[in-house]
Amino acid sequence: MRKVNANIPNFLTMARIAMALPVGYLFYVGEHQLAFYGFFVAGSFDFWDGYLARKWNQKTVRAREQDGIAALKSRVSLSVASTVL
Repeated sequence: MRKVNANIPNFLTMARIAMALPVGYLFYVGEHQLAFYGFFVAGSFDFWDGYLARKWNQKTVRAREQDGIAALKSRVSLSVASTVL
């Protein structure tokens, strides 16, 4: 069998990347409360992926790069949405 190189912290980081644009869109269309909840969930995913990776010793270079991409996408999508308003 083939070994799958996946773990829960990487899944949480990928979920954060996927949430960035929908949260920015919600902010743009005026759904500020839903955008806040989405941003809160993404922030808690950020906490838990780092915590679990350290606790379970699953730190990888790929995860570190994805974490940076997720943070950048979140900031850029909210910055663009708030600037357009």
